[in-house]
This record gives sequence, C-alpha cells and structure tokens, in this order.
Amino acid sequence: MPLLRVRRDHGSDDHPTDASPIARSSSEAMTDAGRLSKKPRWTSSSDAIGDTTVKPAMHDDLRAPVQIPAPATRGMAAQSPSNASSPGRASSRRRAPVTVAYDDLDEDDDDDPEEDSDSDSEAQSTKGITSSRSPSKSSKLKVEATPHGARIPSHFLEQLTNIQEMRAARNAPVDVMGCERLADTTSSPETYRYQVLLSLMLSAQTKDEITAGAMKRLIAHGCTLDNILATPVDKIQELIYPVGFHRRKAEYILETSQMLKDSFHGDIPSTIEGLVSLKGVGPKMAHITMDVAWQQMVGLGVDTHVHRIANRLKWVSKETKTPEDTRKALQEWMPREYWPGLNVLLVGFGQTICRPVNPRCWDCLNLHTCAFARRPETRARIKKHRQEQANMPPEPSQDHKPVLVKSEEHGL
Repeated sequence: MPLLRVRRDHGSDDHPTDASPIARSSSEAMTDAGRLSKKPRWTSSSDAIGDTTVKPAMHDDLRAPVQIPAPATRGMAAQSPSNASSPGRASSRRRAPVTVAYDDLDEDDDDDPEEDSDSDSEAQSTKGITSSRSPSKSSKLKVEATPHGARIPSHFLEQLTNIQEMRAARNAPVDVMGCERLADTTSSPETYRYQVLLSLMLSAQTKDEITAGAMKRLIAHGCTLDNILATPVDKIQELIYPVGFHRRKAEYILETSQMLKDSFHGDIPSTIEGLVSLKGVGPKMAHITMDVAWQQMVGLGVDTHVHRIANRLKWVSKETKTPEDTRKALQEWMPREYWPGLNVLLVGFGQTICRPVNPRCWDCLNLHTCAFARRPETRARIKKHRQEQANMPPEPSQDHKPVLVKSEEHGL
C-alpha cells in the first residue's frame, strides 16, 4: 500500500505510516478480493421489518456497521490487509473507534428547509454532542501527498477525526434506516438485491422515516420481482405514498422491474453502467447498490449531504455544482482506504450538525478550520446564537423547585 507522509505543524519529524483510517475491524473486515467473491449471508427472521423502526442488520457481509478508528497522536496510521500484522506502526494513544452504518439518501436533498429552520426541533438531533471543545492547534496533521500524486486538503485528517467524534452518538436517521436495513434479509439473494435497489429509488427527496414505512408496506404486500410486475401502478402508488413524487416513482418501479426481467435474468445489474441504465437510477444510487447488494466498493456514494460538506470544508479544489462532480473530485485525491463508511459518516453529520439550512456551526468541532464558518453571514449567525445563549436565564435546579405559598388574600 502507498505510504502517506504525515507531520505536525509544530515541527516534529516526519513519520511515514500506512494509512487506513476508515476500515472495518478485524472481525468484520474482508480483503478486497474477498469482498468481490464472498456471497451475502442472510439473517434470521428477527432481522426482517416488523414496524416502521427497522432493526439494524448486524451481519458482516451486508454493509454491516464498520469501525472508523480515529488517527493516532503522531499520525494517521491504521491497519490494512497488507500490514495487519504490524501493529507497532501506530501510536498506542488512539481514540475509541466510532461505529457507523450507511445511508439511504439519493442525489437530491431530502431535507425539508422549513423543518431545518425550526430551531426547536434541532436540539433533539444533536443529543450527546459536546460543543465546548475545539480542536487543538498544536495537533494539526498534514499529509504531504496522496498515492495518486495529488495533495490531500491541509485540514482533512483533523476534520475527519472531529466528524468521527461528533458522530459517536449515532443519533442520525441514517444510522437506523439505511437501505441495507430496509430490505428483507430473510429473502433470497436476488430478492434482497431487488429490495435494496427499490429502497434507494424511493429515498430520493424523501425523509428516511417515510421511505422506511413505504418499504414496510411493499414487503408486506410481497416485494418480489414477479409480484411487483403483477401489481397495478395505482396500487403501487398507494403502497409507497407519501414518498416524494410517488406517482412517477411507481411508474419507474414497474419499468425498471420489467427491464430486470427482460434484460438481466430477473436480477439487478452487477455493474455501474447497467445500474444507471435503469429508469430512475442515478450514479449515487448505483454506487451504493454496488456496495450493499454486490459487496463491491467501486466508488464513493455522494448525495447532497456529502456534496455540501465537501464544499464547505474545501475538500474539493474548486467549488463543484453537482454531487457527481464532487464524487469525481474526491476520488481524484482520496485514497481508497478512506472510502468505506465515509458516506454514512458524512450523511449523518449533515443530518444533525452541518445541515443545509441553519447549520449548527456553534456545535461543530471544525468551527476553526471550516471555510464556510468564516463567511461573514455565518460568523454573524454564530455571534447571535452565542448572545442569545448568554442572555437566556439559567434553568431552575430540580433541587430547588418553586414552592407555592398559601395566601388567604388570593385564595391559595
């Protein structure tokens, strides 16, 4: 594996390390060759959908939660299949690994701007995130160059570590309603892959909870290729309502299902080119489907959350206009070791902190290195929020609850 040369800002010596900062743990990991050849395991019926809140599928092959170890104190060193037997490369002072899952969002943003502007609802989404800490300036890491010859953004490693820490609570919708958790793992491999594809098609411009409910009704109806083809379009519309554009998506589902039967022997395509040829399937859906359904990590899944965060943190050399442009820009410099688990990490971060409207910059550990936070309008929002917090009266202690005093004059 190519080496990443890492050094500190305060002038310490360079320490070459083998970097694999986003990788599965040893009990969950498989080599790239194994990922291409290993067939998925199917869990017991206890993992099937029972209600709107879907139980996570914890088996290792179906894009199970992966561990993302934070970089060590002296460098971004982690084990990969080629150096797993050399634990001495990384410093012993490591942060606890963060377990993440995967996302079920499409290229189009599924966030409701009106909901995002509701400051009262934002408090619940950031439970467990500490806002008082900021990254230490003395521990900034810099990478000289990537294996591809392009420079890694100067604050990338520090920012990635901070996002891992902010996502430790696993409190985002994506953590419990990802596409691999909506499909019925007790079904046949072909049916499971088909349901993964449908869940991604339904998730475009749709909240995770609504997508989960629609998939629950489809599976209860009988979400197999033959049964869906035998179902009238108006019935499919009824089953998937109220997902965004439910009438158009019902037509796409039937057209795609017929194409799978006629051209792909009743299974979903096993290539990006084949997947994007289907009606209603874009590049982001295709890359996620390849990872979840076929266990092949062939590219980054970039939706509007990842697109927005990459531009705000300047992980792209120049501003990109579309998620697909962002995917191409990130893959030009980002080593493949960072790809697994990155999408769900950033999607959850975008759902809870780095929101499209009214982002909670004051709760972000990357506040001091984020280009978006340095904008005048953002600085004004942060200042206003802090002033409001400073002027708020302190909450009464539960040990000193107000006591009503009896008064004859007022009849109390």
